[in-house]
Parts: sequence; structure tokens; C-alpha cells
Amino acid sequence: MDSAKSHQDELRIVETKIREVLEMMNQDLACGEVVARLSTIRSTVDHLIAQVIGTQLNQCLAVEGNSEESVDTAIQEALQLLLKIR
Repeated sequence: MDSAKSHQDELRIVETKIREVLEMMNQDLACGEVVARLSTIRSTVDHLIAQVIGTQLNQCLAVEGNSEESVDTAIQEALQLLLKIR
């Protein structure tokens, strides 16, 4: 399975989990349960972000003929994106 399809599948799972949280909130379930589920969603999204960035970086580095400068730029951009999620 290609990475884009895999990422889309993971996003669909996150979407389902968010809908479940909305339902939990509509049912006035305990705050702790809702927060625990939201924390799981956040962890999943953080992991997905890292995967997307890694995939993009791998694609950039795999292109033959990239100059050292363009590789350095790609690495710096990836690091900046990772810093934004924190």
C-alpha cells in the first residue's frame, strides 16, 4: 500500500474516533473518558504528522541529482514542521 493511501486510511480512523468523542460528549460521559479518548486522538495525529513529514523527506532525498543545498533545505523544512506540532 502506498503511503498516501495509508495516511488517508489513518485519517479516516481519526475521523471515526472524533465522531465517537462527539457522541460521548452528547451522552454526558465522564470528563476523564472524553479526555482519555482525545489524548489518544492527539497521539495518533502526532504520529501521522511525523509519518507524512518522513515520507516527504524520503521522497526529496531519493531524487538523484539533488544538490547538497537542496537536501539541507529539505531537512530544515522537515525539522521546522516537526517543531510546529509541539
